Amino acid sequence: MRTRLAVAFLTAVGLTWGAGHALGQATAPEEKSFRSVDGVKLTGLFHKSAKGAGGPVVLRLHPRGADPHEPVWGDTATTLAANGYNVLRLIFRGHGDPKKANSLEVDPAVFWANPYNKNGVRLKPGQNYATATTIDHDTFNPKYFPVLVQDVAAARNLLDQLNDIGDVNTSSVYLFGVGDAVNLGLLFTASEWLRERVKPNVGIAPDTVSVRRPLFPGADPAGPDIAGGVWIAPARHQSVSSTQLKNWVISPYALKMRNETPMLFVYGEKDIKTGSGADWTRQLWNDVLMIDAKFANGQKLLPPGQTFKKDIKGTNLTGTKLLGNNLGTEKMVEEFLAAVDKE
Repeated sequence: MRTRLAVAFLTAVGLTWGAGHALGQATAPEEKSFRSVDGVKLTGLFHKSAKGAGGPVVLRLHPRGADPHEPVWGDTATTLAANGYNVLRLIFRGHGDPKKANSLEVDPAVFWANPYNKNGVRLKPGQNYATATTIDHDTFNPKYFPVLVQDVAAARNLLDQLNDIGDVNTSSVYLFGVGDAVNLGLLFTASEWLRERVKPNVGIAPDTVSVRRPLFPGADPAGPDIAGGVWIAPARHQSVSSTQLKNWVISPYALKMRNETPMLFVYGEKDIKTGSGADWTRQLWNDVLMIDAKFANGQKLLPPGQTFKKDIKGTNLTGTKLLGNNLGTEKMVEEFLAAVDKE
C-alpha cells in the first residue's frame, strides 16, 4: 500500500504542479450547531458532497485568531465538495462574527466549572462567572491553546451523528489544518488511537480528547477512520514546543498513527522563519513524527511511505495565503486525497 500510494501521489503532483482548478458552483453551506464537552456552543459550516453522502469527509481547522469566514475557506470547501467530499468547516471556540456563524456562546454553568476554562479565559469587564455567556479568543491565555482540541473532538462526534442518519460516511475522515491548527490536528489524530470506534470507554465521554485514556479491552480504535491529514503552512503556537507535541504524539498508540495515517505537509519554500513553514515542518517531520528514524522508545519504526512534504517554490507566503492564489496548493491537495482514496 505504501509504495503504491507514494508512486500514485508523486506521479500526480509531478504532472499537475501549479495547475489551476475551476471552482464548482458555489452553494451556501448549512450551519450545524453542536456542543463541546465543556459547554461551548460550537458552529460548523457544512458543504455537502456533489456526489452524495457516501463520500469521504474533510474536517477543516482554521488557525487561532483567523477569520473563519475568509472567502478562501468557502472557495476551497466548494472545490472539495464538487470533487465528492463532504466538508465541515469547524469554527473554533471564541471565533466567528456575532452577526454570522460563530462559536462565541457558552453555557456558564458548565463552561466556567471547568478549571482549564476558568484559568485560561479572562472575564471581560462587567462579567462574572455566573452570567458570562460569551467568550472571545482575544481573552485566551496563550497556554489555553491546546484546550481547543476538544472542539475537534466535538466536531468529530457531530460527524458520527450525521453518519448515523446517513448524511455522511465517517469511515473515512480527513483533517485539513492550516497554521497552528496543524498542532491540534496531530494531537487529535494521535488521541483517536485511544478512543473506541464503537464501544465507549466507561467513564470517559466519546467527545473528549485524552492522551492518557486506556483503550477498552478488545475494542477497535477509532484511529483508522482518520484517512489522512493535510497540513498547510504548519506553524508553532507559543504554548506548544516540539518536545511537548512529541510527548503527546509519539507513544505506543501514536506510533500506529505515524505508520498508518497518510499525511501531506505543504509550505512556502522561502517561509523559513523559526517556528513557521519550512522550519516547523522540519521539526514535526524529524522530532515529532520522526519520519526518518528507525527506533523510538525501544520500538522499531516502519518508514511511513505514505507521508509527504512539498514546498511551494519561490514563495514566502504562509497560512491561508497558500490557498486561493493560483499556487497549485489546492490541486496538490486534491491529488493527495485522490491517491489515498484509491488505496
